[in-house]
Amino acid sequence: MRDGTNLAEHLLATASDDDLVLLSPGEGTHTYGDLRHAAAHLATLYMAEGLTGRRVGLEISPTFGAVAAYLALLATDNTVVLARHADQPPWAGYLAEADVVTVVTKPDVDPARTNAPELAFATPSRPAVNLFTSGTTGRPKMVELSHDALRHSCDAILERVKLRRNSRTALVLSLAHSFGLSVLNTHLRVGASLYCVERVEFPGDVLRAFTEGGANAMAGVPTQLRTLTATVARSPERRLEVDTVLQAGGRLEPDDAQALAAVLPPDCGLYQMYGQTEAAARIAILPADAYAKAPTSVGTPIDGLIVRILDETGAEVPAGVDGEVVTRGTTIMDGYYGDPKATAAVLKDGWLHTGDIGHVDEDGYLYISGRHSTFVKIDGERISLEAVEHAAMSSHPDTVADALAGAVKTDRGWSLTLDVRLADDASDDWRALQRSVKESVRLKLGKKAAPAVVRQVDTIPYTHNGKKSRPNIVY
Repeated sequence: MRDGTNLAEHLLATASDDDLVLLSPGEGTHTYGDLRHAAAHLATLYMAEGLTGRRVGLEISPTFGAVAAYLALLATDNTVVLARHADQPPWAGYLAEADVVTVVTKPDVDPARTNAPELAFATPSRPAVNLFTSGTTGRPKMVELSHDALRHSCDAILERVKLRRNSRTALVLSLAHSFGLSVLNTHLRVGASLYCVERVEFPGDVLRAFTEGGANAMAGVPTQLRTLTATVARSPERRLEVDTVLQAGGRLEPDDAQALAAVLPPDCGLYQMYGQTEAAARIAILPADAYAKAPTSVGTPIDGLIVRILDETGAEVPAGVDGEVVTRGTTIMDGYYGDPKATAAVLKDGWLHTGDIGHVDEDGYLYISGRHSTFVKIDGERISLEAVEHAAMSSHPDTVADALAGAVKTDRGWSLTLDVRLADDASDDWRALQRSVKESVRLKLGKKAAPAVVRQVDTIPYTHNGKKSRPNIVY
């Protein structure tokens, strides 16, 4: 049941005007008072331009003006279609098909110069946000999320993740994707602050968020956390004074989690989380104090969601048995914009079929094995491509920097391929390394998982939100 509270009003209800909200090397610092004033100024402009109850694109960057525009567009009952870049591929093409009346880019707002009434909040009459899915296996779809779904998700996350007003998180995530947006929303809700890293691809810039920017928390996907771990590990004298790490966007392998813990303070809390854009970001969270009990789990469902595990016939399976993860509850999307067929394929009788494979244990903890699309059957045995990649990387940590597994169909059936990107200082003999990688995967995962072909590549493709791109999966 929807209660009609505007998401923007909900997010701005807690912080005092003097609390810091955004900090960055290029823009300096801004307070919540600045943000409220700037959002009110922009809302006045948007209403004068007739931007109420419309579909409006927004280039949402980690900047003060973009965050103010996000809140102003929500406050004036627009559906905000979020994009990382408005004029660059592939985002320009996505927005062209999104039926937006205009695209807001780089709002120039100086809170000291604006003159606007207090920010007013319209009663919602339409979806709050459209988010593009990650597009790891094909063209992204637009997920429609209501004000209620995003509010419920925000508050349910905060019941598990103990953010405080003095929490300052290094923002390395795109706000145009569900994980990054959930980090923004939860921090606004509690009056915490974000340090906006301007060049997230540069490890030195990320480190400065902690050493110079006062950040005491981090939110990232596994690839980002691995990079941070490696960067800090190269300078043993450098310790990060971090008390909270939020991880989502893919499985963080136990050895990666252990390596991360080794460069963080002993009392730092690691929150492993699992979700989908279609569920307004989070489905399950493992609280930091439960990590020792279930270190490979993604936790239990957040408040308001029910999770079940189904077999291929749609029957629920017992604890410990893998199947498809399905969920229903207060944070589920309205559907995919303009695509009722795709909506019907994943929303069935109110249940969201995630396409993820996993199981629950006797205590209700959820474990994710991977995406259905990242498994392939070889001689009747289901093989995880992600497990193959991790086996190769973990067995050769100083040589194999990254890997991407795939499958090809031959006259004899399916066989695996593995592309590897070598570390910059790798000096191993390539032919010997090929043999070693194949053997290490065989020993870890079995004969059928051993790649038939191992190839050296310069880069491994990733989507905009840090997930490996697998557009050619057809099995």
